[in-house]
Amino acid sequence: MNRKYKVPTPSEVIVLIGENFIVEHLFHNFKRFSKMKIYSIDSINKIEKNVNYIIDCSFNEKSQNDVLKYSVENKIKKVIILSNYTRCIW
Repeated sequence: MNRKYKVPTPSEVIVLIGENFIVEHLFHNFKRFSKMKIYSIDSINKIEKNVNYIIDCSFNEKSQNDVLKYSVENKIKKVIILSNYTRCIW
């Protein structure tokens, strides 16, 4: 019996938010080296699918607050926020 190997489909989804060189770099590296599905969007409002991880590279405080709110409401596993200011979350 000749069985062909089937590559497992990615089960986790990561979303990159922002429009800058950081997002482009992360997007290409995740595409190349990761087994996760990856999407790049410019706003949290454009998420259409089930998401496990979010990386916000927008450097925009309003966008980052929206990401935190979305992550709490939808039980996101991990949120990474890149920013240039100090932020305390209690």
